[in-house]
Amino acid sequence: LYPTSSAGESEAVKASLEVPFHVLYPTLQTGQAEQQQVRAYPLKNQQNIGHHAYVVVWQENAALGGYYDFEGTDWLNPPLFAHAHTQVIGGRTYEFVDDGSHIHVVGWRSGNVLYWLTNTLLEELSNSQMLAIAKSAQSLH
Repeated sequence: LYPTSSAGESEAVKASLEVPFHVLYPTLQTGQAEQQQVRAYPLKNQQNIGHHAYVVVWQENAALGGYYDFEGTDWLNPPLFAHAHTQVIGGRTYEFVDDGSHIHVVGWRSGNVLYWLTNTLLEELSNSQMLAIAKSAQSLH
């Protein structure tokens, strides 16, 4: 893993102006990845209640599905985490969505915000890379 770029962090700072919560940004990325975009967006839950979110996307490779991303939202219980299992690591409770051997999503709650890292479609990031990137996330505020 390698440090993320300051240019990417600057993009995340811009997105942070559009959401009413602390934006976290990973300080680590895979070596071959290139950051693609950072954007804030609105979303609605099943009860049609509005929420805020942001996403940071990295291109891991040029192959189909070769992207991973880091997200944050004030929707605390999206369906993605309905069947996640939890594990406390370093004092933080992480939620894992996996296929038994590969982590596809690792998330955690901080205050009234849910943050998570999603692996590529082909799960190209190893479990240790997923955890390290997730643990590296820091507040921009």
